[in-house]
Amino acid sequence: MEHALRPRPVGEILDAAFGLYKQHFATLAGIGLALYLPLIVLLWLAPWVATLTSMALVPLHGAALIFALAGAVWGRPLSTGDALKRALRRYPALFFLWLLYAVARVFAATLFLIPLIILVPVLFAWKHVFLLEPGSPLVRRTMRLSDGAFGKALAVVFIAWLISTMPGMALGVSNLLTNEDMGGFQGDDAVVFSATSLAFQSLGYLLQALMVPYLYAATTMLYVDQRARKDGVGADMAAERLERALEG
Repeated sequence: MEHALRPRPVGEILDAAFGLYKQHFATLAGIGLALYLPLIVLLWLAPWVATLTSMALVPLHGAALIFALAGAVWGRPLSTGDALKRALRRYPALFFLWLLYAVARVFAATLFLIPLIILVPVLFAWKHVFLLEPGSPLVRRTMRLSDGAFGKALAVVFIAWLISTMPGMALGVSNLLTNEDMGGFQGDDAVVFSATSLAFQSLGYLLQALMVPYLYAATTMLYVDQRARKDGVGADMAAERLERALEG
């Protein structure tokens, strides 16, 4: 096993996640590029269709990353294609669950930030449980893995989210400033304005393909940490269930 099932502090989880990200960067980036490069082409042909398609790709991207990262952690590395194939097999049910989770997050956000801050750490492992522990009761197992680890989960998820989204946020600010500078143009200038916006959006998709894997590496290492703490002597049996999930 490349990363043994054992408890880790927050700093070690983030450091292990970076090592995982760096060591398997080609596979992790390949997953994102396989999904988002065609999307970028579609963006220039039909922007609205591409925008809607990008939403549907979010859970597929995440699922493929989880399979690839779990395989790396348990010494069963998967290729980009194998990770995507396993994600596609679970995609219909996962997409439905992702929609429910997205609605819950929107609802929590409308109740100000505090409920959202509670929701995300408590449910950090739901995708891992669904994909890697088939047959486990999803809600009960997810809640068990986060029980007693709220502060740790909040710290890991927030720091990893910040690291993985900072380049995209900087790009978004640049796009906003550029739009303000070019606003109100007509004719050829309007064409340049539109092309500039599409170029920024294309770069955003590329950054998503390259940076989001770190967030998933961190949550995967947090998942490993909590399994070590919660499963205890049952860790070997839990690992066997995961290996069966990786076998597809």
